[in-house]
Amino acid sequence: MLQIPDDEMAEARNNLYPTEGSLFRDCLCPVTRLVCAEFKGSCRMRFDHEAIAPFKILQASHNISLGELGRLEEELTELNPFELKEAIERKRQKAKERRLAA
Repeated sequence: MLQIPDDEMAEARNNLYPTEGSLFRDCLCPVTRLVCAEFKGSCRMRFDHEAIAPFKILQASHNISLGELGRLEEELTELNPFELKEAIERKRQKAKERRLAA
């Protein structure tokens, strides 16, 4: 568990993840899901599905309407992962500078 030293640092991190952080993680970062785990002796062998972006999982789902899927596709095409990553790094750097200044 990550311990945050003060309230100001916690607020800076909280402002990061609802915006750029969640967009980056939820739309662009591939995820794997565990298929099964087997034990061979003292080792645990994990078998995962192929890594896939969460948006591709939504596309394969039958629980989302075509209109909503179209809106999400437009939103995804407008996302620039490099700009998101830069914004995340800028906010982290500002939070770090605040912590060092205190």
